[in-house]
Amino acid sequence: MSINVDALITAMLETNREILTEELSEAAPYFQQALKDESEVIKRMIDLRLSGKLSDEEFISELEDEKKVIEAQILMAEVASKSAVQRAVNSSFDILYDTVKMMI
Repeated sequence: MSINVDALITAMLETNREILTEELSEAAPYFQQALKDESEVIKRMIDLRLSGKLSDEEFISELEDEKKVIEAQILMAEVASKSAVQRAVNSSFDILYDTVKMMI
């Protein structure tokens, strides 16, 4: 079973449309680019989790690390409200986690 990472990233972006347009309008392109830049890492994490090579705890830990990477990319590229960036990243990764969990 596989997950279309491009479609998943699109869904992650769509869930944050309000945050990205109202609170992070200047940072939105950086957020989108950061997710695209990290799509291969995200795909590897998903593949490892779905194959059972990562436990749920390890997967969550990896997701937390990846959130920090993306958040740092956004904050470096654009001065933005840290809380808005965190909310956008968190809700996006909630979708990723929920999608993978449904596949197991």
